[in-house]
Amino acid sequence: MAMIDPASPSSSPSPDDEARRDGVRARPRARVHAPPDVVRRVAALPTLPHRAGEDPVRALLAAVCDGACVVNELGRITAVNGVLAVMAGIAEDHLIGAQIPFHFWPDDERSALAAALSSAGGGVATRGELRFHSALGGSFPATVDVAPISGGAGAPKRSLCIVRAATPVTPEAPSLAHGAGSAPLRVVGASLHPTERRSAQREFRSVRDHLRVVTDSIGEGLYTLDTEGRLTYINHAGEDLLGWRFAELAGQVMHERVHFRHPNGRAHAIEDCPISRGRREGRIVRVDGDTFVRKDGTDLPVAYTSAPFETPDGVSGSVVVFRDITAQREGEARLQRQLDELFWAGQVREALVDGRFTLFAQPIVDVATGATLHHELLIRMRQRDGSLVGPGLFLPAAEAHGAVVDVDRWVLRRALGLARRGYGVHVNLSVRSIAVRSFVDELTADLEQLGAAARLVVLELTETAVADDQCTRAFLTRVRALGCEAALDDFGTGYGAFRYLKRLPVDYLKIDQEFIRDLATDAASSHVVRAVVTLARSFGQRTVAEGVEDPATMTLLRAFGVDRAQGYALGRPAPVEDIFGAPSGG
Repeated sequence: MAMIDPASPSSSPSPDDEARRDGVRARPRARVHAPPDVVRRVAALPTLPHRAGEDPVRALLAAVCDGACVVNELGRITAVNGVLAVMAGIAEDHLIGAQIPFHFWPDDERSALAAALSSAGGGVATRGELRFHSALGGSFPATVDVAPISGGAGAPKRSLCIVRAATPVTPEAPSLAHGAGSAPLRVVGASLHPTERRSAQREFRSVRDHLRVVTDSIGEGLYTLDTEGRLTYINHAGEDLLGWRFAELAGQVMHERVHFRHPNGRAHAIEDCPISRGRREGRIVRVDGDTFVRKDGTDLPVAYTSAPFETPDGVSGSVVVFRDITAQREGEARLQRQLDELFWAGQVREALVDGRFTLFAQPIVDVATGATLHHELLIRMRQRDGSLVGPGLFLPAAEAHGAVVDVDRWVLRRALGLARRGYGVHVNLSVRSIAVRSFVDELTADLEQLGAAARLVVLELTETAVADDQCTRAFLTRVRALGCEAALDDFGTGYGAFRYLKRLPVDYLKIDQEFIRDLATDAASSHVVRAVVTLARSFGQRTVAEGVEDPATMTLLRAFGVDRAQGYALGRPAPVEDIFGAPSGG
């Protein structure tokens, strides 16, 4: 084949040209439609308008009756017509920049076309026969002509590729699987007369655009699969939700791309997939809660319906409509938390009435000598079956529903009973208790009634509790006047921690375990602990390290000058009866 100039027709005369030279009116060439598997995608293919006149090559592509594209020297498509897009089952705008032969072709077909393109790059035109494979899973026999395009000296090397279906087929275009029927659509394939081709293209675009408006206007994601589970169509919402473009998924087994694992990371076998099972069994499947995997690897909580379909001409598959249920799950989780809070708030009030609270104690030791100086009291709830529940389950509910003040009163009265017996105790107080003006009055009365030594009682406040400086300062001033001491718990975890040192009269800074557990291996934690010790000394305060779990950490704390410590390495929490030998009730 001779070199093809983009501004002139091919040097090989067509049957129509020969008929015109013989003075015979050219008859329309046989209608050749795209194969059924390609037609399945036709209604959703977007096209880009060709700007005839601006580029001779584009004008040539617009005029040719067969599938055609221009390929650069790297094997990438730089221009394409709508006929080839229909044959490939890929939108025109997605074909631009695509590598040809396409990645989903079998190796032997890829090799044949790659060789032809290589020859054209070297200035040699070639013709060959192969099976042209669609991204939708189908294939058909085709003749492929590849020829170099002459662009003058210095012009980039380009090749023109013409694809002509070898076997005429005349299927009717099915509607999209999810509804919206349409009149039979003649698909523009290879070898149509130009006038008929333009008429068919107009009909094709009209039906296609109608269906695109329908599918692309819905908020749910929608995609269709062939009988093997390969993607044949996905709407805009589906692309946006999953992060994939149609060109990336076309012809791919959808389960392997978006449904291959469970939320816990466990593999999701295709045999167990509801979509695959419904497709095999030919039934509708509805799933209210499942997970797809986005292109970036993150989980997408979804609800979906999968339904099988079959067109009058025998094309079958399934359509999947799915929606993002992230907000729904968040709402359900929020409602569940509220119900849990109500449940545990009720449990707290019942436990107060039934006497089902109990105390554990953890030792706080002198870092220098190892002697136990105090115990921190930790509350537990005993359920009716005798099992114990930690404070993380019920204290947030008690705080939210106002029962925590009564819990604090219960703990503090038993702490005073231990102080009366000469034991030093640390008691945690909530922000709600600090805000109750009568709380200090009740503490005063209990100290007098029980005869407890106030100096043995340390009241611990979290940074959340001290957010209201004025209220907290007034509370601390009054309790310290009684002889009790105060500690700022979890120090160092909040942005305002250092500001409180200046404003609040506290006796201890309890360094949060975040800086203690990795003290031996993390230089940053070491710097923080040293800084807190220096600050505390400058304000006349003592330090307590929380979360000590090994002797090496104790050695470092001793070297840094930390005053006291607590943690599993020094003693685990245990029932107060086991530690002090008698019930702590006051």
